[in-house]
Amino acid sequence: MTLFYLVLAWLAGIAIANGVDTPWWLWLTLMAPSLLGAVLARRSLAWRMVFGCVMCLSLGAARLSASVPHFTQSDLASYDDQGFVTVEGVITTPPQVIDAFAGFRVEVEQMALPDERWQQVHGLVLVQTAATQSCLAEQRRAIFDGEIGPACDDVGALGERMVVETG
Repeated sequence: MTLFYLVLAWLAGIAIANGVDTPWWLWLTLMAPSLLGAVLARRSLAWRMVFGCVMCLSLGAARLSASVPHFTQSDLASYDDQGFVTVEGVITTPPQVIDAFAGFRVEVEQMALPDERWQQVHGLVLVQTAATQSCLAEQRRAIFDGEIGPACDDVGALGERMVVETG
């Protein structure tokens, strides 16, 4: 039963840390008094269990807080799930053709936000496009607007699409 309570405290620490934005080192400072309490209460099984559960709670919360990435406004990942955006960058890998699609890895340098303002960002995007012979012959240019679509110079009207150039 002891292991059950310790695991339950660990999971409670993960749940609490998920709802509270606290740095990992603050959770570890909570563990220090509980470790001292567990050492001082070594003869009382009930108090040792309470302090052990508090230690597991703080360790679980510190573990989650340390593993969550913190993105800034200059990271492309901070704009995930915010709708369609236009990106500009450099194609870093040759196309990988799988079935009817070709994939290009693009290192993004800047992007246009929904309010048409350009933001300097850094990150990698996998652009998947239709793999036609004319697309693969012209590997220097790709067009990407956040959806799977054509990626050749012969697309015609570009609309809101941005040309991605190789370096």
